[in-house]
Amino acid sequence: MTDFTYHARMKGIPNECITDISKDKYNSDTLSMYEDLQNGKSIVFDLIKFCKFKTENNFTTTNHAEFKRTIQF
Repeated sequence: MTDFTYHARMKGIPNECITDISKDKYNSDTLSMYEDLQNGKSIVFDLIKFCKFKTENNFTTTNHAEFKRTIQF
């Protein structure tokens, strides 16, 4: 039997956030998380844990107390 892992990616979401949500809410079952997204469920990713700043359109950076993205397919 061959062991394997998935390489999970989402545009605009750091890999650490994907892993964090997968561990916390899906018992490390990343595929189940993607299945929920495919079925229309929205998932909120808290990017502040791994990204402390946000780049604005005028190329300035700001610190935010909250930096969340909601993803839904």
